[in-house]
Amino acid sequence: MCWADSLCQLVKLLERLGVDTLDPQGDSTAVGFPLALRLKEGGRLVLDLPEPALIADLDPAKVGVALVDGLGFVRKAWGLAETFFDRLGERSLLISEFGPLVESALGGQSGSLYTEGVRFLASPIAYGNTQEALLLATCAREERVFRGRASRSSLEADLLKELGAVTSAHTEIHGLCAAAIHALASRLDPAAAMLWIPEEGANPLRLAAHTGINRKGAHSLKQIQSSKGAACLAELVADCRKPLFLDSVGDNPLSASLEAEICYLKPGGVSLMPLMAGDSLMGVLEIVAKHDQANFRDFQEFHSVLSEHLALALNKAYLFERFKSLASNDPLTGIANHRTLQEFLHLRIAEAERTEQPIGALMIDVDHFRSFNEEEGHDVGDGVLQEVALALKQCVRQYDLAARYGGEEFTAVLPGSDQEESLGTAERVRSKIESLRLKTPSGRERPLTVSIGVAVYPSHAQGASSLLRAADTALFEAKRSGRNRVVLYSGGPVGDGTRFAIALEDLWEWVPAGRKSKTEALCAELDLAIEKTAQNLRLTSAQVHLLRCLGVVAGEYRRARSAQSPSKLKRMEASPDLRILLPSLNALGERFDGKGATGTAGSRIPFLARLYDVFEQWVLHGEQALARDPGRFDPEVLDAIAGFESAA
Repeated sequence: MCWADSLCQLVKLLERLGVDTLDPQGDSTAVGFPLALRLKEGGRLVLDLPEPALIADLDPAKVGVALVDGLGFVRKAWGLAETFFDRLGERSLLISEFGPLVESALGGQSGSLYTEGVRFLASPIAYGNTQEALLLATCAREERVFRGRASRSSLEADLLKELGAVTSAHTEIHGLCAAAIHALASRLDPAAAMLWIPEEGANPLRLAAHTGINRKGAHSLKQIQSSKGAACLAELVADCRKPLFLDSVGDNPLSASLEAEICYLKPGGVSLMPLMAGDSLMGVLEIVAKHDQANFRDFQEFHSVLSEHLALALNKAYLFERFKSLASNDPLTGIANHRTLQEFLHLRIAEAERTEQPIGALMIDVDHFRSFNEEEGHDVGDGVLQEVALALKQCVRQYDLAARYGGEEFTAVLPGSDQEESLGTAERVRSKIESLRLKTPSGRERPLTVSIGVAVYPSHAQGASSLLRAADTALFEAKRSGRNRVVLYSGGPVGDGTRFAIALEDLWEWVPAGRKSKTEALCAELDLAIEKTAQNLRLTSAQVHLLRCLGVVAGEYRRARSAQSPSKLKRMEASPDLRILLPSLNALGERFDGKGATGTAGSRIPFLARLYDVFEQWVLHGEQALARDPGRFDPEVLDAIAGFESAA
């Protein structure tokens, strides 16, 4: 029997067994899965099988195959491919995401596509004159997991990178919070996100930034408390300082009654993280997922990492603001210091020159402050200054400046306030402080009053320093006329020239003729010492002038205070010429280590008094006197003098 006859008998036998064959050279169309067999003698035998060969024994839930005709329609599918394409319905794959893959396979090129957890491999298949695309489908759940992890890792890296940029760009806490929530919302796309940070104390926490919640929610969560029974999940996390994760807002009664009501979008899971820097609570972060975010739990570990980064950023911002506050605020009272006062006043004066608006200035002095220190102790004196500063801050507007000028003196700068408005503010401050009752540790109740001088730019002064001088002159008049009152400056406009407030030659009137020559000799030596060290100490011309003034009257003031001449002491304390020197005169002889007569120590001793004590001892007794008792003198001044001596 020839080879051709044998082949014909085989084809008939296959047909009787239910297996159709296709003519490899003809136009017959397959209805099943064609399988081409290469024959030993040459040629091919094409079988039209009801199921795909070889893979039919594999798990149809994990493997599948599909044949796609030249128009892109699935002609035959089996297993996973059949399940997948049944969902697509009767439509051509050429107009779906499979279009490029099928078109490439019909053109004779292989390719692959991943979609919805399934990997499709495409290859061309031809029999006779028919060209089709063979799609092999395999379950790619592991690939899907890895793809999800890679996508999350990329998203998380991008968010952490953006958060790092936000931290670098925002050193101020409120800007940092808003930028951080914006970055989080743009990357994670949650239903809502909220960030609470502590107020000045540790409790309560304030809602600093949020997205995705309505006005009712923002108002309800504006402030949260810890350690007082949780009314919301954020309070619970702030109290226990442990993270909390829910797969659904409905899983907890607190979130079911709040988060479910305040989010604009339908919420899903909830993640809350305490922001900890060491043992300190920097805030609480809450992220609410959208209801259809199935992989929200996969981000739980990242939320922990995110909270650590955000806590460190907040801690850095808190430290920056603290250092900034230390540089611009008085450490005892918390209000602006003298440096900030000068900067603010000069800026407002320059602004007022352009806008032609007035500026009010108040100079405030605590009445009988020395008696608080001497009779009750310095702790009570510090408490008095704090009470006065608080009252002053409460009485001025938000855009006014309350500052500690120095010692027991305070200043308020009132931009835009004319004479009448400035007097009204001053009286409000005076009345507020008068209403205070200070209780001492002994249980005694003491009244507290202040005297206030008022001046207004440009009516009373031409510049910043002259405005303060005018207000200070009015303050002196308030003290002289009985204290606990407000006095408006009544002199002519004060200029901003370089003339000093105290004329040195006028001070010699306090020195009796019998002691004049000795005082002149001392002053000459002091002038030489001051001139030699002024550059090292970076003294201003005003400070040099006041040191020379102290040299003239210091001895006389000491004698008057030692009760040799109480009437002279009274006249000196009432003299306008000596008023600016009185804080320094009263502190002469105090020890830097706090072991002096009143216990005043360190920077609490006026700078001029610290300088003068060193200069006087240096001139009268030489450098050895300074070395014998170093605890008495300011070490910075001693270093400046030592540096001069070694250079000489």
